[in-house]
Amino acid sequence: MFPLLSAFLRRNATPTLPVLGEARVGFRVKPTDLDLNLHLNNAKYLRYMDLARLEYFVASGLLFRLLRDRTNPIVAGTEIAYLRELRLFTRFDVTAKLLGWDARHLFFEQRFLVQERVVTHAYLRLALVRDGRARPIDEVRPLLDGLDSPALPEPVGHWQALVGARRAARAPVSSDTPAATVERPEPGQRIE
Repeated sequence: MFPLLSAFLRRNATPTLPVLGEARVGFRVKPTDLDLNLHLNNAKYLRYMDLARLEYFVASGLLFRLLRDRTNPIVAGTEIAYLRELRLFTRFDVTAKLLGWDARHLFFEQRFLVQERVVTHAYLRLALVRDGRARPIDEVRPLLDGLDSPALPEPVGHWQALVGARRAARAPVSSDTPAATVERPEPGQRIE
């Protein structure tokens, strides 16, 4: 609740971060963050990533441009590597950086740092949704300061290939009874 209140109070502030800049937020592992192994629970990583992305969207001014456009950034996929555990009371920073985009998604890199050492690394892709429909990025490019996307890092391309392979593996095989599939929405397609 408080991060959203803070974001609301900063809605008219001048952006302090370029669209392709990196936001960084500091945290400390709390007792309520722990799992049975006494380190940061997997679900809490995602929560801290949400908070760092919120800071990115507020500091860059992109959140309020998107909201004025009635467009919401929605996480469509996450690839995360837990490299080192985070124990009780450990201080850590979480970064959020927009790497670029393709026709359908924004791609973010997020890192958890302890004394500048990467302990967790993640890539995320976000769909921009309005009225229940994923929007093509070209429609919202003016909100991204009219920039062209930088080249996406090679690992993002590999991740996208994996996502495509998973989708193909779910595709119906030629038989009398097609297998159930889960389709990702096309830009402009209504999400039910």
